[in-house]
Amino acid sequence: MANILIVDDSLIMRRNLSMILKEAGHTIVGEAGNGQQAILLYRRYKPDLVTMDITMPNIDGIDALKHIMTEDPSAKVIMISALDQKAKVYTALRSGAKHYILKPLTAEKINSVIDEVLSKEPAPVDVIQKEDKIEQAFFIKNEPDLFKIIINRDLAYEDVLVLMHAIQGFLYLESFAILFDFQKFMILDEEGLSKFDGIINKIRSASGDFMIRGKNPEFIKKMTQKDEALVQSFELGEFVLE
Repeated sequence: MANILIVDDSLIMRRNLSMILKEAGHTIVGEAGNGQQAILLYRRYKPDLVTMDITMPNIDGIDALKHIMTEDPSAKVIMISALDQKAKVYTALRSGAKHYILKPLTAEKINSVIDEVLSKEPAPVDVIQKEDKIEQAFFIKNEPDLFKIIINRDLAYEDVLVLMHAIQGFLYLESFAILFDFQKFMILDEEGLSKFDGIINKIRSASGDFMIRGKNPEFIKKMTQKDEALVQSFELGEFVLE
């Protein structure tokens, strides 16, 4: 097991990563919200591994990586990247990063990459991987007082499980609001619909606010038929049809 430094400007992302890594048996030696903090904490703790978000204010992830690699060429840094940051991932790998993980994050992705990087002879990393060519089911945008979840395509049962995992960190906040923005005509199978209903119930239990925006009346109708509380939410205007 490893001593790990988590670097991300999003508190939610840091909490999610910390939860996953601790469950896998790792120790979190520190958390940094920007590149400058990352450099200072790396000097202090000399962790076995760093997870480094690419996009951060002030000193971004790539510049922080370069500083760390200059001071410690043996450093093991994994970059956390959005799907549209492929050029930056190339730059990071050329600058010494050992691997990268694409958002949305799952425990399986994270643990697989970390195990590979911590092994004595990690396999060469190719940025062009199969998962890059598949349209991501969703991505999350942090806006003032709102987490906006953009859903790009029909969700399979497995996609809803990933979505449930992605919002887990929100539930620890004192207050939060989530907008589920279904971009296309959306279909959910029965298993996926049931799981999505479970996500809404978790948000309610954590006293969070939510709104669902969609373009398919049949999709909204199907959802509200399963849950009387969702019908009430629809009547309160928490569902928006465009």
